[in-house]
Amino acid sequence: IMKIGIDLDDTLVDFVGGLIKFHNAKYNTNFKRNDFKSYRLYETLNISLDLAIQRVEKFLYDDKFLSLETLPYAVDVTREIAKTNEIYVVTSRQRSLSRVTEETIEASFNGCFKDIFYSANHYTGHDGKTKKQICERYGIELLIEDSHDYALQCATSKIKVLLLEQPLNRNSAVNRNISRVKNWAKIHDYIKIKSHQKVFQKKS
Repeated sequence: IMKIGIDLDDTLVDFVGGLIKFHNAKYNTNFKRNDFKSYRLYETLNISLDLAIQRVEKFLYDDKFLSLETLPYAVDVTREIAKTNEIYVVTSRQRSLSRVTEETIEASFNGCFKDIFYSANHYTGHDGKTKKQICERYGIELLIEDSHDYALQCATSKIKVLLLEQPLNRNSAVNRNISRVKNWAKIHDYIKIKSHQKVFQKKS
């Protein structure tokens, strides 16, 4: 059994895809996913930080946010790995969004997760425990994440990180505690291998 933490936005559900649909419809823009190469969304939107925050906040109360699509195979793989591991959501969403967050998770991942942890978000500046502190406190040994910044923060000798490839992190450097994965099928393969290794280590 492994304790596994999984990020929510752009790891389990398609946050950027929903934001693009919302922004293009509301502000008459024509953004595509590959345009988003930075987590500092204001850089891609070519507007001020304050205005970007305002627009994202409007998105958070729009139907497109309430109905974010899951990433391909995220549901199937999550349900499968939950059978033999303890898995947790580790998200940097604000606690004020806890109700919609829990509804989203329950609707698609019914009963897979043992708990939901809300971390600080250094992109928006809201406070809380860091993802690294959460992983250390609850003994999470593997984090699945799309943010390169959070991956670097968490990757230690005791915490390994699977960095799910997105246009936002494609050119980011990794270290020996971070492994890039292209999709959820590759995540499944990695966890199966690690689980087998742990079984053999116990037997030996």
